[in-house]
Amino acid sequence: MNSCKYLILASGTGSNAEALMKTAKENNINVCGLFSDKSNAEVLTKAKKYEVKTFTTEEKDNKDEIFFKLSQVIEELKPDWLLLAGFMRILPTKILQRFFDEELQQYRVINIHPSLLPKYPGLGGYRQAYENGDTSTGLSIHFVDEGLDTGKLILQKSFSIAESKNLEEVIEKGKSFENKYFPEILLKIHNGNKKDLLNELSF
Repeated sequence: MNSCKYLILASGTGSNAEALMKTAKENNINVCGLFSDKSNAEVLTKAKKYEVKTFTTEEKDNKDEIFFKLSQVIEELKPDWLLLAGFMRILPTKILQRFFDEELQQYRVINIHPSLLPKYPGLGGYRQAYENGDTSTGLSIHFVDEGLDTGKLILQKSFSIAESKNLEEVIEKGKSFENKYFPEILLKIHNGNKKDLLNELSF
């Protein structure tokens, strides 16, 4: 299939993006590009390893310029889905509307977040859980809407942090869970089970 299926958006080191690209390569899934709003992001190097075409912005670009460039990439590649793997910006409605799915009544845009939403939206979910003395935390995978981590939940997985010695240990544990479950959602979509995303169990 030559049409573009998945465009990954990422801002940082890209462990989740790499997990997605690795799964895609192993299963012949068409990830046609990776867009980063950071020209020096480590994830760009990881994308080259998997022969995924990269797109980025300049350091001087403001928010409007970044989203204009993203719109150009979407227009060029025409992806079916956007997968947000540590992309630290809220997508504007104009971009989201390109991905509205009548069957799902959702945008075909999925994000992974390091907390058990609605707890700790925004930045530093694991840090907030650890500093607040929570005995457990987890990850959320959700459809994206116009809000800050407010879209319909697809999957949540919790794990204990009661015995964690420091924040780094919590983050490392969280990343291992994220890297396992985000690719599973990609496989579910690839295998034609997108409606199952509306019925995933959360715990």
